[in-house]
Amino acid sequence: MITDIVLKIKLKLAEIDKVFKDVKPENFTFPPNVEMGDLSLPVFDLAKENPAEFAAKISEKLESNEVWEKVEAKGPYLNFYLKAEVWAKEIIEARNSKSEIRKIKKEKVMIEYSQPNTHKEFHVGHLRNACIGSALVNLYKYSGNKVIAANYMGDTGTHVSKCLWALQKFHKDEEPKDNKANFLGKVYSEAVQKTESDPELEKEVSEISQKLETGDKEIKKLWKKTRQWSLDEFERIYKLLGVDFDVFYFESDMEKEGKKMLSKLLENKYIKEDQGAVIADLKEFDLDVLVLIKSDGAALYGIKDIPLAYKKVKKYKPDKMVYVIDVRQKLYLQQIFKILDLLGLKQEKIHVMYDFVNLKEGAMASRKGNVVSFDEFYKKMLDKSIIETKKRHKDWDDEKLNQVAEKISLAAMKVGMLKFGNNKVITFDMDEALSFDGKTGPYLLYTAARINSIKEKVKKVGDADYSLLREVEEKELLKLLANNENEIERAYRENDPSVLCNYLFDLAQNFNDFYQKHSIIRAENEKLKAARFNLAQKVGEKLRLGLDLLNVEWLEKM
Repeated sequence: MITDIVLKIKLKLAEIDKVFKDVKPENFTFPPNVEMGDLSLPVFDLAKENPAEFAAKISEKLESNEVWEKVEAKGPYLNFYLKAEVWAKEIIEARNSKSEIRKIKKEKVMIEYSQPNTHKEFHVGHLRNACIGSALVNLYKYSGNKVIAANYMGDTGTHVSKCLWALQKFHKDEEPKDNKANFLGKVYSEAVQKTESDPELEKEVSEISQKLETGDKEIKKLWKKTRQWSLDEFERIYKLLGVDFDVFYFESDMEKEGKKMLSKLLENKYIKEDQGAVIADLKEFDLDVLVLIKSDGAALYGIKDIPLAYKKVKKYKPDKMVYVIDVRQKLYLQQIFKILDLLGLKQEKIHVMYDFVNLKEGAMASRKGNVVSFDEFYKKMLDKSIIETKKRHKDWDDEKLNQVAEKISLAAMKVGMLKFGNNKVITFDMDEALSFDGKTGPYLLYTAARINSIKEKVKKVGDADYSLLREVEEKELLKLLANNENEIERAYRENDPSVLCNYLFDLAQNFNDFYQKHSIIRAENEKLKAARFNLAQKVGEKLRLGLDLLNVEWLEKM
């Protein structure tokens, strides 16, 4: 919200009735269409009488002044028709600053995301987590928080044992020269199929698990080598995606820590031994029972996540801990959060849930071997992007073509993952995601590049007369620009990057509507030309800011 104008309105209102002195910027809204005014103030909570009658009475006392041309009552709303030269000037010439966003408090926040398993391929499903997490890191930072980005990798457990078992039994001494992570993914899938067809083989897998836990030299050596194959692959993919972490944690380390602190955990009345297992009895809180250690001594996720939380708190002392983890873990995280509260770790804990990613071909599952690897997916996107870019720029050399196509592909993938609310299942369509029309990454890049091209064509602009910006399309753009910080803040508060993503779509669509109907370069006069040019550049600034927050690299030319 444009705070200076809102404060001026508030002061004028307070002169008429003191009930307006407590009005805050966030109390103002935007009318559903610009023909109903530029700003609106609901008076439901202010009126001591009928709200509609109160609004009508107040509007009669509000004559035209230096801020507004008129004020109309529309039911229980006061609609302000602001003077274009004041409204537009404040919006367009406002300097972009983090101080624009309202901050209730600055906090230290740890955001844990991505969390891939070693010995499995990084696939399309992992991409959604990485996109949401990296966008949240940016949104939290922008909103004034100190952020620690953490990654907790699953490098132990049944899936690792099965992979190591199949490597030893069917692929001893095999080591591919490249695509090692892909090789491990196939070996894991093979192990699942073998053990499902012959359950007796699970005993052999259990022996591998025991050897790994007791530190058998041969198995440990194989585990370290193959684990590094996965870590190298993850690092390469993160670099391509522009995803960074401040700290990495590993499940294998946390398992040891959990067993070390077991005696301390058992001092809590809710954590107890039960028939040889260790459980957290949370029935009192309607959260059932969580098994921490099985009766055979196998450590489950809980006994690892508890020491991980302690480790985070001890070193970083976060005020808030955010976990980006899929919706299937909802109950489990509720249980872990309750255990941590009972153990005295009172930091605010937030589970940012997201749903599944399917392709048009159907659902995926690592264990069945029908996942689409990130590399396979990215290559298909890149190939399609190169073809489409080549159609538009036949004069570009291969290097430039590939550079631009890569950014278009990454934008298509990231925006394709972020434009849906976290709670929505995504059925990803590659052709749709790469389209230069509609709600896509390439469409946002194209609009930002189009605005940049205007800057290149207009070498010099004179003084702008913002009172000339009176077209509906111009007013719609001003309204969207005025709402920019609100939408960023809402995405941050709701932990949902799709809010910002869809705001950028609206901004881009409205700009293109404006651009098609009203000329900038051939405007009726120089003052209007300058006003429209500045308006366009402000839209470009906000588009680029939004793309940066979504971790999408924009292009100056397309």
